[in-house]
Amino acid sequence: MDAAKPATVPLRRSCVLFLCLCFGMAFAAACGRRLGVQGPCDGLVYKEYGLDREEYVPCAGEMVATMDRMRPLLEAALAGDRAARGEAQGLLRDLSELMQKAGGRNTLERWQDTSLNDLNLHIWNAYGHYQAFFMVTILSPNASGSDDVRGALEDEYRNGNRSHDSAKYMYEGMRR
Repeated sequence: MDAAKPATVPLRRSCVLFLCLCFGMAFAAACGRRLGVQGPCDGLVYKEYGLDREEYVPCAGEMVATMDRMRPLLEAALAGDRAARGEAQGLLRDLSELMQKAGGRNTLERWQDTSLNDLNLHIWNAYGHYQAFFMVTILSPNASGSDDVRGALEDEYRNGNRSHDSAKYMYEGMRR
């Protein structure tokens, strides 16, 4: 019987490795990313004047789409849904990652295409308001100051949506 034990150890290791690989691929898929697949914000190459509209607009569209997916979750979070709040925070991290891939703060520099400058400002403003939304502490409805907190959440949500709507309108005009 002892002779059979060593043969099962390599088999167990390979099973563990296989399960880890499967879990990793499932996790990546659940996060909306496929291994080895590049998105519209990957590989952007800056020129002296910024980015070309043709190469940047698909990336901006991905950012706007991320905010579109975030909006109903933020609304549910505003109503007290903590699960929606967590999902929206994950999408905010995705948006941040897209913004970094697009050049981070370089997108706030003056580009030759002034419409892209305006689009970038609206994206950054929406991101800032949505980020501030998550910085506001949630208090129970009966807690002292809860009305002030509710008002702050509503302000950040509303201002984020205003910038998001402006970015979406500009993006849709550029896509045509």
